[in-house]
Amino acid sequence: MGNDVEVLLLANPQRFMEVVQDDDAESRVRSLNTLDDMMTCEALRHGLYNDRANLPALADFYRQAFLLAPVERRKQIYSHVTMIVQQIGGWTVGAITPFMLLDPDLAIVSTATVDYASVGSLLDEDPMTRPKDAVMMVERGIPENPAALLGGLLALGDPRVCKLVKPFRTLLSADQVATITKCQSGFTAKCVVEFYLEWLEELVDQRDHDAEATYGNVVAGLYRLARERRIPFIADGFRPFPVPGDGEEGWPDLRRLDPSVFATSIERRLLAIERREAVPRVLPHAIRAFELIPLSRNDEVAAVQ
Repeated sequence: MGNDVEVLLLANPQRFMEVVQDDDAESRVRSLNTLDDMMTCEALRHGLYNDRANLPALADFYRQAFLLAPVERRKQIYSHVTMIVQQIGGWTVGAITPFMLLDPDLAIVSTATVDYASVGSLLDEDPMTRPKDAVMMVERGIPENPAALLGGLLALGDPRVCKLVKPFRTLLSADQVATITKCQSGFTAKCVVEFYLEWLEELVDQRDHDAEATYGNVVAGLYRLARERRIPFIADGFRPFPVPGDGEEGWPDLRRLDPSVFATSIERRLLAIERREAVPRVLPHAIRAFELIPLSRNDEVAAVQ
């Protein structure tokens, strides 16, 4: 996009929304001059009207035009969509789904999933409305990158969502597990740490190549939860859905756990898994990330690659 080309949605939001509501596709194309405007317009139309007849055209545009743009550019355009969805209301959150389902990029898919669950309005007051929708999409084989979508769900840090994701653990390849465990937001939740610990307990005694690769990737995810935490506490409790805009004050169930106290509470469980792991062991790296002392001697610990 050249610097002399005006992004209509930023320069004249009212006119842009008039174009969004124009049902004539050719007229919309004539009115819009940038990829920002065209992608945002078509995504918003999906959120506003949910016209299934237009889905093939939207998917073709996404794959044949939008995916040609670099990832950072796609992220920027995605931010336009979420900004407008939040302004209009959570009932238009379908505008986010093209980014969840059609993009291969881990960061775009996982972020869109978090936003979809956090912003979307509820049906019958069910707080799991949007996470259940996302799980159904994976079950139907719709997403281009299903592992990133599941990783985004885990990044929500809610025990009810963890329960929805749990059945997929036995269906994932080691590479997909690696993708999931890279979906970190810096928000470390007790339920996700426990999700990973339970997963390791299921895998630790398996000695086939795929199980060992999966085990190593889960350990890497546990390590990231400890080392890449950007909030000063471990979060516990249910997340509100949709997430209110007034920060933590709108999270009545949020409990803030002291990281060192929490680490002590899981120490026995970590060490029990470590004893069962074959040498050379990788779990000691995650144990140290929680500022605990592993049982293994240095010569029993796998080198970091």
